[in-house]
Amino acid sequence: MPIVEEANLKELIVTKQISAISIDTSIFDQKRNNLRGGVLGRMQQFLDNDFDFILSETIHKEVCSHLRRDLEEAYTSVNKSIRSALHIWKIEGIKREDIVAQIFGDVSVGQSAETKVSEFCALTGCIVIDDMQHANAKSIFSAYFEGDPPFGAGKKKSEFPDAFALSSLENYAETNNIKILITSTDSDWKKYCENSERLYFIDNLETAL
Repeated sequence: MPIVEEANLKELIVTKQISAISIDTSIFDQKRNNLRGGVLGRMQQFLDNDFDFILSETIHKEVCSHLRRDLEEAYTSVNKSIRSALHIWKIEGIKREDIVAQIFGDVSVGQSAETKVSEFCALTGCIVIDDMQHANAKSIFSAYFEGDPPFGAGKKKSEFPDAFALSSLENYAETNNIKILITSTDSDWKKYCENSERLYFIDNLETAL
């Protein structure tokens, strides 16, 4: 499907020709994985809404992984800063571990990341679709060897997760006779959507909402 102008996208949504939205990992990263606030927090409007919010299982796992990475970096930074502050100011009677526990709780970073993503999905009514059930492996490998989107020269292997996510979303849309608004900053996702009859592309989540 050729890339559609914003005014036309709005018309397609108003007339319910597009009835779902999906987000790529690049959008979560762009918004610094702030799942409760900012524009990602506005995704809660899709809870109990007839306009669906759908995530590929691959994207769901990537968001968990990236949030875990961010939390680990924050944990390391906070730990180091508190240790330095207690040492410089010679503060007695306060344990670094207690301060860190107040900030991060008593669960592991991995558990915390998965919990936060699960809560986000619950608050937004997100439908996480099974990529192994919906993705078309034959068409994905064909695209890989032909160099078709989302595969590109020099980075083909790294695009397999995107290929499974996009194929899954497209076939889910086909099976359920719907069209999905895809939101991503990735040009390869845009190129893929240009050749799809079910996926419409927009690169800005604020505009999409």
